[in-house]
Amino acid sequence: MPDKLHELQELFVVQAAKYEVFPLDNDILQRILAPKPSYVAGRTEFTYTGALAGIPNSNAPNVLAKSFTITADIKVSEDGGDGMIVTDGGRFGGYGLYLLKGKPVFTYNLLALEKVRWEGDEALAPGKHTLEFDFKYDGPGMGKGGSGVLKVDGKEVATKSLSSSIPHAGGRRRLPGAVPLHRDDQHGGLQARAVGTDA
Repeated sequence: MPDKLHELQELFVVQAAKYEVFPLDNDILQRILAPKPSYVAGRTEFTYTGALAGIPNSNAPNVLAKSFTITADIKVSEDGGDGMIVTDGGRFGGYGLYLLKGKPVFTYNLLALEKVRWEGDEALAPGKHTLEFDFKYDGPGMGKGGSGVLKVDGKEVATKSLSSSIPHAGGRRRLPGAVPLHRDDQHGGLQARAVGTDA
C-alpha cells in the first residue's frame, strides 16, 4: 500500500506541474479579500430599468462606509402598491426600499443586531412618484453611523440616524431571493422605472 501512495503522490506532482497548479496556497482569507475585476469600479452612478435579479455583489453598487442616494421613479396603480423596489443583503444585513400597504419604507438591517426603518405616514396616491433615500455617512472610517432621509416627490417623510453601519462586505452578501426586483401592475401594483445609487 505505501508503494501505491508514493506512486499517486508522484503522479499528482507531475500533473500539478503540467497544469500549473503550483504553488499550492491554502490562504483562503487572502483570496477572499483580494480585489476582483468589477464592472462598477470607479463608477458613482447606476441606473437600472426593467426586471433585474441576481446582480453579483462585485457588480452591484457598494454603499458601505460612504454617503449614497437611491432614487426610484415608480407608478402606483389604482389598486395601490406593495412590493420591493430595490434590496441588497438578506436576513443578516443589508437594506431595502419598498412599498408596504402603499406606504414608502426604507429598512436598514445592521447585521441582525438592529433594524432601522424609515416609513412614510401615508399610502401613496395612484400615479407616478419619485422615491428617494438619501444617506449621509459620518465617516471617514469603517462602520460609522449617519443620517438618512426618505423623500416622496421631493418632500421629506422620515428622518432617522444610525449610530453605526455595516463595516465590511462580509455582512452584505446577497442571499437567494434577496435581489433587486421589479413589480408591475400585474404583480402588486408597483412599476419601478429606474433605480440608481450615487456613491
